[in-house]
Amino acid sequence: MDRLLLRDMSFYGYHGDVAAERELGGRYMVNLEIGVDLLDAARTDSLDTSVDYVHVYQLVREVVEEQQHRLLESIAEAIASRLLSLPRVQQVKVRVGKVPPVRGSFGEFAVEIVRPVASANS
Repeated sequence: MDRLLLRDMSFYGYHGDVAAERELGGRYMVNLEIGVDLLDAARTDSLDTSVDYVHVYQLVREVVEEQQHRLLESIAEAIASRLLSLPRVQQVKVRVGKVPPVRGSFGEFAVEIVRPVASANS
């Protein structure tokens, strides 16, 4: 399966299990791998036969910036659900990370989920 990759997207959202995180907001990083057959797009050189990554970016931005979730898992699932509803998308891998207000030294806390398109939609 071919993959469309969107890496290192960064958004400001109001998520978290702690009320202060939901009130103050924070930076969220999203990485995507979208499983899709890109052969027709490669042969036709037409966006109509691919997945529009600008549209994908907008969908992710809407989830992270306009919705509110307590858990990274919930953000990732909401993104996956939106992407799996797009034509031609066969699978998604969604990674959502943040730097929480925790003392210590680390890069990020993150979750990564993989979801296939439901067999009823295949």
